[in-house]
Amino acid sequence: MMWNWHTGWGLWGWLGMSVSMVIFWGLVIWGIVVLARYLTTPAPQAAFSDQRSKSPDTILAERFARGEIDDREYAHKREMLRFDDPGAHNAGVEETSHEREVETVAR
Repeated sequence: MMWNWHTGWGLWGWLGMSVSMVIFWGLVIWGIVVLARYLTTPAPQAAFSDQRSKSPDTILAERFARGEIDDREYAHKREMLRFDDPGAHNAGVEETSHEREVETVAR
């Protein structure tokens, strides 16, 4: 003989089942969104791949233009690059009047 077969889960059983179902589907949807974002964002290495193809003079000039380095540091590093690699003087970057002025001031 089965006792209490007709009572069912009661209020707490139905409430617990409902809350757990909402949590389950929320986690499934969250997982799909995270996976979609992971698959659609570019790799972090792709952002730096264009830096590898630029010459050291170009990178140095861009850093100076962004204000990351001052004119003395720019002139010093540019001289270091020329000392290390004599052919790197105009590798993709034309010397402007401002660069000539910076070099003159630095000397």
